Amino acid sequence: MAAIDSAQNSGNSSNPSVAIPDSPQAGDVDLFWGQVDASGTVFEGHWPDGAEHLHEIVTGPDGGKVGVAKRLMDGTESGNYVCGEVGGAAEWQLHVVRFRGRSYDDITFSEPTDGSSYSTVSNDSPIAVLADAVTAEAGDDLAYLGAIDPSGSVTDNDWTEPGDFTLQTNLMSTYCSLSVASRDNVSAGDTGDVVGTATFSAGSAGFAAYLVRLGAAGGGGTNGGGLIHHLRTVGVY
Repeated sequence: MAAIDSAQNSGNSSNPSVAIPDSPQAGDVDLFWGQVDASGTVFEGHWPDGAEHLHEIVTGPDGGKVGVAKRLMDGTESGNYVCGEVGGAAEWQLHVVRFRGRSYDDITFSEPTDGSSYSTVSNDSPIAVLADAVTAEAGDDLAYLGAIDPSGSVTDNDWTEPGDFTLQTNLMSTYCSLSVASRDNVSAGDTGDVVGTATFSAGSAGFAAYLVRLGAAGGGGTNGGGLIHHLRTVGVY
């Protein structure tokens, strides 16, 4: 099926949180995209209950970090997702996008590469926030996760989603900015690099992006090699 719902939130504390999208069904997959504007942030081990850590990476000159996680839904969830203490109190964002008809055990991504799909130096607007390609199987859904990490307060920040993708979340706060876009039911083969664009009228920023493929429920393929990782693997990448 496809991305069917989403939620986003921002704040300034040690415990990022976001509303659980309404009406989950058993087998749905919630994909988390988080950002904290503080050095020393650790997402692993601090995601909301039931969420599996996938990856995290430093994104900006000040040591801010983004992280990715997933959660398999049983259909009874409600209320809010709340992270444990990811570090000291700092500005944060937490987004969640729900996918239906996807296989929790067949989700892969391209790990960001320095200078290509992530940058810890200051970049001026506009920034082409590139996510490295993945190899898709027929019927996969794709999720583009984009972030900029301002080195100073930016103004009038906005995101343009990649071509053929549908914007799911888009939120600017003073020192964090995340966007999620999705594409449904793609053809098999190399996706090519996927690029979203972040614009702002003042300041500069680091950035990072992931391209995540979500296999169809009941599908069977494997997808690996190079920098492509299976998210079902336990551990730090």
